[in-house]
Amino acid sequence: MIIKKLNVSSDVLVLAIDNKYLYAGTRDSKVHIWDKDKYKIVKSLALKTKPIYSLFVDNEFLYAGTGEGFIHIWEVESFKKINVLKEHQTSVEAICTDENYLYTGGLDNKTIVWNKGEFSIRQILTGTRSHVQSIFVDEKYLYSGSFRRLKIWDKVTLEEVKMIEKPSGTISSIFTDNDSIYASFFDNTIKIWKKILLKPLIRKFPIMKENKVLIDHKKPVTKILVNKNKIISASYDNTIKIRNKKGFVLKTLDEHSKDVTDLAIYDDILYSSSVDGTIIIWNLL
Repeated sequence: MIIKKLNVSSDVLVLAIDNKYLYAGTRDSKVHIWDKDKYKIVKSLALKTKPIYSLFVDNEFLYAGTGEGFIHIWEVESFKKINVLKEHQTSVEAICTDENYLYTGGLDNKTIVWNKGEFSIRQILTGTRSHVQSIFVDEKYLYSGSFRRLKIWDKVTLEEVKMIEKPSGTISSIFTDNDSIYASFFDNTIKIWKKILLKPLIRKFPIMKENKVLIDHKKPVTKILVNKNKIISASYDNTIKIRNKKGFVLKTLDEHSKDVTDLAIYDDILYSSSVDGTIIIWNLL
């Protein structure tokens, strides 16, 4: 059920959410900020840059990655800009953080690990052979997705744990839960691997075969999320699909008129963005 549709003056490329605000990054280089509960815009941060291709928020900071390789950082309490990082040579496509580190991925084939707070570089991870389109971090591992390649590092040592190569498709987004690794691909698929395959005695084997492949989108899949017992995905086919954990489609949401670019979720409320210039807010209950 649709709760609200927000109209934006430009293509909405990326979303982020916290307990107070909904954030959207646009093609015309703005970050718009809404009160999450009242749906009223409270701030717009304008950047004189190329489009905003990545957005992330944590308890302290809001991060935006732009097309020319900059990472802009604001305090979330005041929205005061505190830093601009420039190490990527081209577009910053993915951003995430944990308690101690900022992780970024770019079209320059680099995954960069930054010390959070001082924002100095801890390490630059290479070897992806192609642009880094997606990044995810959980309690143990750092994941990065590029063309045909999912790389997994130990989060503490930054040693490579596993590399998974597939015959086609760029990995557009990654998500993990306690049991599985989920990746959405530009070849229209979603692939799922069991985490047990990362155990030391098993991960030494060269082939890590996916447990499941979902093929019900008609165009590239742009985002994958898992919420409770539901797998949620967005696609350039203008739809959002909600599945159970077995992969069966329970519902298809088709209110967007153009590519669905990103998803965010808070409790049981889903937020979707599109190049049709809208953000739709859905009640999943």
